[in-house]
Amino acid sequence: MSDQIRVLLVEDNVFDQLIFRHTLKRDDLHYDTVIVSSVQEARSALLDQNFDVVIADYHLGLDTAVKLLDELEDIPFILVTGLSDDKTAELAKKLGASDYLTKDIQGNYLKAIPILVEKAIKFNGAEIS
Repeated sequence: MSDQIRVLLVEDNVFDQLIFRHTLKRDDLHYDTVIVSSVQEARSALLDQNFDVVIADYHLGLDTAVKLLDELEDIPFILVTGLSDDKTAELAKKLGASDYLTKDIQGNYLKAIPILVEKAIKFNGAEIS
């Protein structure tokens, strides 16, 4: 694997896109991030490019990230949502999500992103340079 970790971020909220972009562009992180705002755009990006991990918000307009998760096989997937119910977490894990992260108003969840990305990639059998 190269020095860059290829991240596909699927988020339809422009404000959340900016927050994630800021978090993923830190100097100490080696992420090459592509941001899309829908399940359809994510499908296209996944056909055109290789990614090491997908981070997706649960609610994506009329769709949910669960539709995308159900289609992926070998790419680590981190589901991010404002929902904090056990049912959603259980469904995500059942469908193969590497992890589940609940958004909080203070943005503390963003601190966990680098840890979860590393964990997801290692769990999937890839190495991080």
